[in-house]
Amino acid sequence: MTSLIVCRRFSFPVLSLLLLLPLAGCGQGAGRDTTTTATGSGHANARPKGPQAHLTLAGALTFDADVPMTCDTFPEKGLVFIFGQAGTKTPQTEVRIGSFAADGEYPANVAIHDQPGAGDVRSWTGTAQIKLDSHVIGGLRKRTAFNGTFTGTYQGNTGGTGTLNGRFQGCAVRGVSR
Repeated sequence: MTSLIVCRRFSFPVLSLLLLLPLAGCGQGAGRDTTTTATGSGHANARPKGPQAHLTLAGALTFDADVPMTCDTFPEKGLVFIFGQAGTKTPQTEVRIGSFAADGEYPANVAIHDQPGAGDVRSWTGTAQIKLDSHVIGGLRKRTAFNGTFTGTYQGNTGGTGTLNGRFQGCAVRGVSR
């Protein structure tokens, strides 16, 4: 009989806590940014929101698709935007500016690396003009988010030239002051 009383006495609070536990991660600043998108079935799904980018290469290297991207800083207020990932069929394209001061247009250096198969990595270099717009996001952990477009040309060490252009939004880094 004592065990039945103990079970009744603790079952409601324990059950209540178990039901509330999944809600503990909800709310602002829970770790990941999410966006709600509508699907064809009329249901809304939450999915991680990250940087979005599109890259187009023409000439010696031909590519036109949405790609994953990252961005980062390097010494003296420089920024690097990396389109594609190493080890995939996407040509990895880096667009670097030497010093970011404010929103606007900047000259950039370009490096493209492509490994079409098990063979050697092919590389090209070039220049571009990049237009950047930025805004500060986050509470205590402030970051600067960049949106932009770029256009330029590239050439290979063993020949082959071409053009590149792209657009991106939502790539965020820390340590950038505007």
